[in-house]
Amino acid sequence: MADKANAETDKVDIGYYDTEGWTVLKTPDFKLSKEAAIAIADDVYLQIFGEDYLAETVVGIHEIDDGTCYYIYRYREPLIPGGDISIVVRKSDGKIMRIVAEE
Repeated sequence: MADKANAETDKVDIGYYDTEGWTVLKTPDFKLSKEAAIAIADDVYLQIFGEDYLAETVVGIHEIDDGTCYYIYRYREPLIPGGDISIVVRKSDGKIMRIVAEE
């Protein structure tokens, strides 16, 4: 899935629309927690695989190299390579950047 969003420049703004357009009141330095990122990813896993998948798997999470997103994956123990789906969630606003199916 291609996404043209830029995790460095996309921010969460607080503001309002008026006759001049969008007026920003402030831009908070928002960083999504790991727990919130897992909850977002689990909602996707639930829609794709159902409740049994969540109950039968273990969650793993780490930051991607540039520190802008969390990489969340679920797997059954023992870990068997292949067939996994991972979800990349942006830390600045919780947007799902990618769903990666691994072979």
